[in-house]
Amino acid sequence: MRIVRGVAIWIVRALATCLLVATLAILATSLSPIYNFPEPRPFCGPDIYNPYADIDSTVVWNRANFHTHTRVEGPLNECEYWPEEVAAEYAKYGYDIVTFSNHNEITEHPTLSGEVVSLYEHGYNLFKNHNLVFGADEVCRYDMLLPLGVSQRQFMLDMLGRDADIVQMNHPLRTIATTDEHLRLLEGYTLIELDSGRSTENEYWDVALSAGHYVLGVANDDLHYPDRSRCIAIRSNFLATPTLSYDDIVSTLRRGSFYAMRTPDYGGGD
Repeated sequence: MRIVRGVAIWIVRALATCLLVATLAILATSLSPIYNFPEPRPFCGPDIYNPYADIDSTVVWNRANFHTHTRVEGPLNECEYWPEEVAAEYAKYGYDIVTFSNHNEITEHPTLSGEVVSLYEHGYNLFKNHNLVFGADEVCRYDMLLPLGVSQRQFMLDMLGRDADIVQMNHPLRTIATTDEHLRLLEGYTLIELDSGRSTENEYWDVALSAGHYVLGVANDDLHYPDRSRCIAIRSNFLATPTLSYDDIVSTLRRGSFYAMRTPDYGGGD
């Protein structure tokens, strides 16, 4: 009886210790500076910016998907297909640009290494606050486990932006605790996903634009299942980029010389 009681006490203490360590870790990785955000101001002025004004009409519109998962080395995977298999599937649908955005890992393109955009999806927090990081030399391993407040999210955007050419806010409607106030205040990101699967985030984009933030909307598959027609080639971005070089693609995205489109189940015969 004493042995059973001793084991029970040991288990309770071990669980309590694990809970305390987890709580301290969450608290320690949820601290950030408190930002004094400027008052949002709508766009104003005598001119309307036209991102298509200087497009060469002879340039081909290139179809792109920037949010794509593949199988990676190791036990944790969100897709069962390797990069070369996923790239081959997108080629069937006429995509010119496909980038792999695995979580916290930079995945090289199997055939176009050095000629495509290098990026990764940052974030392993509990609220699915994820961002695409374009052009970083290495993965930022730090993340806030409970990014509840707007200052915490701004702190992460600033941290990611230091080593990136573009930061994209992923699926805001599926990010827990995202509010209109966040979109009115947050800055430091260039792109926002308008449609990433189960929902439409157009309303969040409208809030950011109405607050005077120059943010551009993209539509990505957020692909996990290339073998399912309802999951692949549903969302596209068509870029008026003169070449498929990294510099031209990034310049086109920043300038806004592209449009985003959603189609029905293309692979299903529609």
